[in-house]
Amino acid sequence: MIKHFVIFTFEENYFTDDNYNEYVEAFRIIENAFDGIKSVSIHRNCVDRPANMDLMIEMVLARGAPHPHAALNE
Repeated sequence: MIKHFVIFTFEENYFTDDNYNEYVEAFRIIENAFDGIKSVSIHRNCVDRPANMDLMIEMVLARGAPHPHAALNE
């Protein structure tokens, strides 16, 4: 098992509830599309500080699974 984290910080006033919902839906689709992805969790920042992230995507990948980007190049 491999955990992969991607952290995003957006420009001020960009990240809305609609953006969040779009990310959740997109990664739900990605999670179901690739066998090597065991789970996807999407986390919002809960502490309002300028240096903190706005969004963190946590993916649990099966060890030895092909990277999802490889499928995009086929």
